[in-house]
Amino acid sequence: MLTIQQRHWRLASSAIQNHGRARQRFHKAEKQLEKTKLLAGNDNKVGIAGEFWAKWHYCRLGAQIIEVMPPSNEGYDFVCRRGSRRVRISVKVISAENKRGRQLRLKSRGTWDEICLVLLNTDLTPSRIGVAGRNDFLKAQKARKNLSVDPIVTKFWLGPKGWLTQHGQTRDYERRSLP
Repeated sequence: MLTIQQRHWRLASSAIQNHGRARQRFHKAEKQLEKTKLLAGNDNKVGIAGEFWAKWHYCRLGAQIIEVMPPSNEGYDFVCRRGSRRVRISVKVISAENKRGRQLRLKSRGTWDEICLVLLNTDLTPSRIGVAGRNDFLKAQKARKNLSVDPIVTKFWLGPKGWLTQHGQTRDYERRSLP
């Protein structure tokens, strides 16, 4: 039997109410920014936050977002222009709340051109973002015998020996450098 004290009830109630207020503020901002599609997506706020930071990351590197796909689009999440090149980006997000540090599988035969893995802190700000193209992924598969055709996305991809770190580009972020 669980021992639940009055302070536990108060703490849980407070947390639920705070989350509710935060969701209300999020939905209000979502409506205000509807035309920009910066917060486009389904009700998965972690996924929306990760996609937002991926878009921000790409724009910071000089790319222009030219198309944002509807929620649950097969293969990629948005399209950006880098110079004259059109690039389809598949965003994968792992939050600090994800204790196992794993996500779904990366479909290597998907329609993406680049994979963008975003690691989020508990406040949904990015701690690290990694980007790699399809050719980088294929090189990593050849170099690492244990990287399957459709591997499970994991935070270790962005670790010192991770394929994304070794074959792509990674960037660490501190809160003070974020908008």
